[in-house]
Amino acid sequence: MGSDSDLNTLKPAIDILREFGIKTEVCILSAHRTPIEMMEYAKNAESENIKVIIAGAGARWNSSCNSCN
Repeated sequence: MGSDSDLNTLKPAIDILREFGIKTEVCILSAHRTPIEMMEYAKNAESENIKVIIAGAGARWNSSCNSCN
């Protein structure tokens, strides 16, 4: 997720994964604020035995996003 304020949006998905016994790791990495760290995380995922990355963000509306209008 891009910031800790996104946690409320993603918490239901985290809860369901854990309900099914799926090991989860929750990270805050922003493509805008921490792009290098985000790319490093993705690049190292396989060697860390991470099989799936679910990226998400809150529903904050962005007026500069053409596809959001």
